[in-house]
Amino acid sequence: MSNIRKISSFVIFVCLFTSAIFAEEKQSGFGFSITPSFGMLYGQANEIVYKDSESNDYLSELQWNITPLFYAGWAADFGPVDNFSKHGFVGTLSFKLGISQITGIMEDMDWDDITYWWVNSGDLTNYSRHDNFSERAILADLSLGYSFSLYNFIALGMNLDFSYMHYYWIARDGYTQYIDINTIGQTWTDGIPKTYVRGSVIEYEQNWFILSPGIFVKFRLGRFLSINGNFFYSPLIYCADKDEHLPTPSRTYLDYLYFGQYIKGSGGITISPMNNLDLAIFISYSSITDSRGDTHSRKEPSINFKIINGIAGAGYSAFEFEFLVRLRFSGLS
Repeated sequence: MSNIRKISSFVIFVCLFTSAIFAEEKQSGFGFSITPSFGMLYGQANEIVYKDSESNDYLSELQWNITPLFYAGWAADFGPVDNFSKHGFVGTLSFKLGISQITGIMEDMDWDDITYWWVNSGDLTNYSRHDNFSERAILADLSLGYSFSLYNFIALGMNLDFSYMHYYWIARDGYTQYIDINTIGQTWTDGIPKTYVRGSVIEYEQNWFILSPGIFVKFRLGRFLSINGNFFYSPLIYCADKDEHLPTPSRTYLDYLYFGQYIKGSGGITISPMNNLDLAIFISYSSITDSRGDTHSRKEPSINFKIINGIAGAGYSAFEFEFLVRLRFSGLS
């Protein structure tokens, strides 16, 4: 059974099972909801090596494209049944699982400091391009907050989110273009002969842990229509990533990154054709920059890691387009 069929079967099961449990509940002030969703991510992740711990100049950068990545997920919500007329605590737990697929290309660029008069520091020296396979993607969020109602058509509030993002990519096939340091006057150009490669070249894994406060606002435009938006910002970021260069002699890099700038904003439209059913479309943008830390490197056949402080970096940015179906069940007064 394909990944899409497995995920679809799981979402349908959750919806039917939950509907059976809550079918007899009466309308009340607070309730739960179950939300299956399908969506798409479109963006890029960056793997960075700086020239030294004090410099912002790149020694190497790998750009892992996410163009696009499709996913399926679900969420469980708790809060006021009608948050336009009632204050109250709100909470959401969500989980999204990416579908394994090719998501564009991976580009690997190096700016090696070569001590030859014809190569300036900062000149691109090596370039490679490979197909990017998104083998695994897991996005999980826990949000807790409080919602306030105003004038029976505005709801606003604040919340605290804990987000976890896991990505695992494999770069395969493609080609490399490296300058010949013995050729006087040569710097990298697209005309350098390509050396084609087959099979897996690099495996890369990112794990992001983010704690971020945020605000949200909702407007009811009519009985069946509402719009909403939210915004999050935080420097409280931690990332653990792993890079494995597979060709012999293989090399392994473990990076541990801290802080940076996390920004996320989103907006959506919700249509409520029935009392306990919402249909919604959301668009959001997330960005992580300036996260930096230490790298632990090992080259085959050594089993010991060498630690270099302050040269590792990573980044992430993506647009997200999501369609969801929310099934609401009242259960508490």
